[in-house]
Amino acid sequence: TGRSVSYMYPDIGCYTVTLEVTGEYDCVNTSERLACVEDAFALYAPNAFTPNADGFNDLFVIHTTITDPREFTLTIFDRWGQEVFVSSDPYEGWDGAQLPAGMYAWMVRLRDREGDVQLRQGHVTLVR
Repeated sequence: TGRSVSYMYPDIGCYTVTLEVTGEYDCVNTSERLACVEDAFALYAPNAFTPNADGFNDLFVIHTTITDPREFTLTIFDRWGQEVFVSSDPYEGWDGAQLPAGMYAWMVRLRDREGDVQLRQGHVTLVR
């Protein structure tokens, strides 16, 4: 008892960690867990996008350093505060379909693997 082991992973990512313990009568027990090393939270959100089907900047997509969040919600609001888009898929982008050019507010709420909640908001311009 009282023994501990630590290891510093050199890169962010998810690693399989296996602990093997040998008891006093040479009985062996193992336990395996997934350990994810994440960088300090950072978020990138473009300030404009052009949904004109040219293959460039056609979607508004949020990028974060959180890999595989437990929860994720992206909400887009028009200038009157009405929700115009909601997604719980961190990889789904907003295409601005059938909405006029202009500025829209966005809010992202996510929960990381440790249960910490990150909340960020900003604005994006839809250019037609």
